[in-house]
Amino acid sequence: LQRDESEAQSLLQEEQALTEEWQTLCATLGVQLQPQEDLAGWLTAAEEHEQQLDQLSQRHALQTQIAAHTEQVARFTAQIAQRQASLTADLAQYTLSLPAPEDEASWLNERADEAKIWQQRQTEFADLQTQIDRLAPLLETLPQTDTADSDDDVPLDNWRQAHDECVSLQSQLQTLQEQTTQEQQRAAEAIAHFDAALKNSPF
Repeated sequence: LQRDESEAQSLLQEEQALTEEWQTLCATLGVQLQPQEDLAGWLTAAEEHEQQLDQLSQRHALQTQIAAHTEQVARFTAQIAQRQASLTADLAQYTLSLPAPEDEASWLNERADEAKIWQQRQTEFADLQTQIDRLAPLLETLPQTDTADSDDDVPLDNWRQAHDECVSLQSQLQTLQEQTTQEQQRAAEAIAHFDAALKNSPF
């Protein structure tokens, strides 16, 4: 009999402990139920509560991702604006302006045409230099004055023509040299700056 009473007392203590644990759990979840009531409704409410917590966690994770993406977009936008400002300043040194995105192809074609013109004038410059080198020895043989000794009867007509041709070629050479220098700075360097900026662009 004493043994039965001891076991009954032990079972009663376990029941009380489980009841307290049950009540604590219900209080934590905000559920007003008693252990003796139907558990189906409580289990349903507990499952819905768990789903809500899971959805809330997912929402917080998505908000964190959106914030990170927004920050990244802002950083990229600032970098693009900085590069455009730098490129605009570089092009302004050559009296060029940054084209609109839809005009980039035609703008590059114009710069390519300018580069071709510059190359053509470089070829003309080389041809003129060749002619000058050919005529220079003849120019050195011309008399220093317009008078000539009667004993030295040299026909000056051809020499005068060669002299005039050489002077004309020298004038053309000087003009082409000036134009070549200007267009080389304006076309070649501008294209180099623009191509470098396009390669560094993330888009």
